[in-house]
Amino acid sequence: PAKFFEHIELLLTRIFEEEKKSYTNWTIACSLYTSKKQSLNIENRLLKKYTYSENEMVKETAFFAL
Repeated sequence: PAKFFEHIELLLTRIFEEEKKSYTNWTIACSLYTSKKQSLNIENRLLKKYTYSENEMVKETAFFAL
């Protein structure tokens, strides 16, 4: 239901703003993918930093999300 995802933009923004790596690569990749597929209004600057990730899955998903 839509109400379940009411605050997803805020949640993903918090994940992407995190400076120290507290989330797994899988969580970040899924968050990036969700931000794209749900057409969420997440600032590109937050997504762009993941294009430099050493993890290929994260890097590819970041390029997809942009």
